[in-house]
Amino acid sequence: MIPLKVRVLLLKKNMKRREFVKNSGRWLILGGIGAIVIYFSVNNRIASASECTISPVCNSCNRFAKCALPQAEKQKEDGKES
Repeated sequence: MIPLKVRVLLLKKNMKRREFVKNSGRWLILGGIGAIVIYFSVNNRIASASECTISPVCNSCNRFAKCALPQAEKQKEDGKES
């Protein structure tokens, strides 16, 4: 259900130019942010927290010593620490 405040903005008939421009800008920005989120989600640009985005090889990563991801922890346990 559409919130009351949004319904009032959509159904207002005697809107002045300034209000129209302000509301149009708000909706345009909101739509742009939504489009960017959808774009990044569809193209798998948003990585999950369990995936490393820096280096698939932990030994060459400069954050290896402080990394808490499962693949880095496994390499630390195996003694492959550089």
